[in-house]
Amino acid sequence: MQRHQQSKQQSHEALQHKSSGSKKSYTKYYAIGAVVAILAIYFIFFSGGSKAPPMPIIGAHPFTGLPTSNVNIIIFGDFQCPFTKQFHDEVFSKLLETYKDTARIEFHPMPTGKHQYDRASAEAAYCANEQGKFWEYSDILFARQGQGEDATLKNYAAELGLDKDKFNACFDSHKYKQTVQDDYLEGRQLSVAVTPTIFINHLKLEGSLPFYQYQRYVEFALKQ
Repeated sequence: MQRHQQSKQQSHEALQHKSSGSKKSYTKYYAIGAVVAILAIYFIFFSGGSKAPPMPIIGAHPFTGLPTSNVNIIIFGDFQCPFTKQFHDEVFSKLLETYKDTARIEFHPMPTGKHQYDRASAEAAYCANEQGKFWEYSDILFARQGQGEDATLKNYAAELGLDKDKFNACFDSHKYKQTVQDDYLEGRQLSVAVTPTIFINHLKLEGSLPFYQYQRYVEFALKQ
């Protein structure tokens, strides 16, 4: 009987020891897990792991399409750049036709300094925007690329039926000179090295690419 009680007590002690060991083991694992979680949080929030790629300023430039869309197609283009013209002629109209009801499309004039009349064209386009004719004026700039004397840019406004006096006063005063410079600096901050450069939200695509390449990324963004 005494042996039976002794054996029972030893078994109970062994069980307690095992239980205690298990608790210590679980505690150890929990402690390790907590440390890993803390390190992960630190990495994400303090090491820059959570930072999304830079994105252009939205809402301060001429736009078309759906104003409230979460998908932004931002075009950095030079009115006097032949590759921007190629994008305009071959891709822009398709983007507009396909996504005018689902995406916001903005144009950020970015004179590269490589082409004559690039800044003057951008300033003139902003003056046309005051009268709601930015896109129509842009069409003329691209259609007649290579031209851009002051008198010529004023004639474009007259062709569109804009208020001549208002347009000329805007253009002659260089009202948008700083705005165009700010557009240039924004592009530089975003490492825009060529025109056109198109941002689809945070994704940056350089050069004039086939329509389907932009379409693939826009469709992906719309599903997010």
